[in-house]
Amino acid sequence: PEIAETEHPYSGFFGVREDRMAFPTFDGGLSAPVTRSTWLGSDAVTVLPYDPARDGVLMIRQFRHGAFSRGDPNPWCLEPVAGRIDPGESAEEAAARELVEEAGVRATRLIRIAGYYPTPAAVSEHLTSYVAVADLGAADGRVGGMAGEAEDIMTHVLPFDEAFALIESGAANTGPLILSLNWLALNRRSLRPAD
Repeated sequence: PEIAETEHPYSGFFGVREDRMAFPTFDGGLSAPVTRSTWLGSDAVTVLPYDPARDGVLMIRQFRHGAFSRGDPNPWCLEPVAGRIDPGESAEEAAARELVEEAGVRATRLIRIAGYYPTPAAVSEHLTSYVAVADLGAADGRVGGMAGEAEDIMTHVLPFDEAFALIESGAANTGPLILSLNWLALNRRSLRPAD
């Protein structure tokens, strides 16, 4: 790409980058000059805890300003555990840390699902999603999160079939949760004890 000018009109919890640029086209030329803006976020992880012995899934619910800003009448979203990767930390280390901070759960095994851009047209954030094998026997109904980050997080443990049905009902309406539940639907048999 040929960048004529770059500005950073906002820098806070996230940043905004705006480029006036032309980019290479598939016919070998350059596009007309365009202005493109991107929300700059650090890389993050998501973790969906799964208890093979109980065939249960843990999701968290918390207030989400993005859903609120859109006018969603219920901005308390169901999601996997999630959080930013700290400097010097691997994605797997961040996943294990966030699982304890947000849900009070320790994984016995972390399984990487995928690394991906949730919406690359306008967001630089890259997610790595995991399923965590864990004992969820006492995990339902906990309130957790980091007080210093104003997190107020409620855990919900559901049988897998009930959790998966939330996709069709629309109650599961976040991309990482839908992706993780679908991965688990395809792979959970290999995680469960033999009958």
